[in-house]
Amino acid sequence: MSDNTKIGFIGFGNMAQAIADGLLSKNAAAAENIFACAANWEKLCRNTKNAVLFHAGTQQKQR
Repeated sequence: MSDNTKIGFIGFGNMAQAIADGLLSKNAAAAENIFACAANWEKLCRNTKNAVLFHAGTQQKQR
């Protein structure tokens, strides 16, 4: 994959999390190039760690 390839997930359940973790662990994609959306914002926040999340056009840093 090229260094600037963007990857997006519609839904971020177990399968999407496993794919994202694999891409990150193998350095196949940079964390800043992986994006996800989900119907439940709170669950998406719980399922991401140290991520920069975007909601309705507003950037929110998860702590």
